[in-house]
Amino acid sequence: FDLVCEMFTYSDQKLNTGIEDIDKIERLQAYSLDFTLDTGSGDYTVEEIVYQGESLEAATVQGEVASWSSTTKILNLINMTGNFSGTVNIIGDSSGASYSVASFNAQDSTSASAGDNLAIEQEADSIIDFTEGNPFGSL
Repeated sequence: FDLVCEMFTYSDQKLNTGIEDIDKIERLQAYSLDFTLDTGSGDYTVEEIVYQGESLEAATVQGEVASWSSTTKILNLINMTGNFSGTVNIIGDSSGASYSVASFNAQDSTSASAGDNLAIEQEADSIIDFTEGNPFGSL
C-alpha cells in the first residue's frame, strides 16, 4: 500500500468533488460577502458567475453566487476575484440579471462567525484619531 501526499495551499478556489454534500460545505464555509442591491432586473442563480464590467471576458471583478433573495435584494457572493465597486452594476453571466449596488462592506464577511474585522475597525476608530492634523492619535 502506497500513500502519496501533495501540499496544497487553499486560496479561495472552487472545489468540485462531484459529491454534493461535500461541495455544499465549500459553499457554506467559503469567504463570502453580502451585497444589498438597488434597482435592476432578473434573478441570479446559485453557482452562477457574476461580474462588473463590459463583459465577462473584460470583467474587472468576478464572483460566484452563493445565494440570492429577490425579496430583500441581498446577493451573497463567494470565490471573488478583484474588488467590487459600489458604482457599477453586478451582472449575472448566465441569467443576465443586472442590479446596481446599494451597499456592501468588504470587511464584514457573512461566513466568518469568528471574524471580527468590522468590530475591531470600529473600536480602533473610537480610540485612535487618524486625521491629518493628528496622524498618531491621542491617548
